[in-house]
Amino acid sequence: MFTEETLKKARAMAEQWQRDVQRMSGGVVDQEEASTSSGIRLKPVYGPLDVADLDIASLAFPGQFPFARGNYPIHYQVEPMYINHGYGLANAEETRRRREWLGRLGSRWKGDQVTAIIAMDLPSQRGLDPDDPAAAGKVGECG
Repeated sequence: MFTEETLKKARAMAEQWQRDVQRMSGGVVDQEEASTSSGIRLKPVYGPLDVADLDIASLAFPGQFPFARGNYPIHYQVEPMYINHGYGLANAEETRRRREWLGRLGSRWKGDQVTAIIAMDLPSQRGLDPDDPAAAGKVGECG
């Protein structure tokens, strides 16, 4: 994908970045690889060398498998990205009032559709009864 000259330049840039990080952080910045909860390894920073062997044609277009550029053909180009407000309060009545309040503040997408996510406490999300020993101290804690 890249010429040898471009790769040489990218290697020099990566080495300079490493030196700058060490100098500026005094070695405090952790440059070890991390991983996601799914076990996918993550580097502290990605650059041109990480995509040097990538088959660009395999990326397809937005809305096409493998969905590297969004799930929909116009993903975030015509329709703006929206924020879902998560909430869950004391009881159903309080939760309804919160949803209405967020709607009055403008929490909308596509006309009148209010976008919000009702959050339950962790035991409810896990399908546990409130009196289950695994739910001890967690009922109503979040959500």
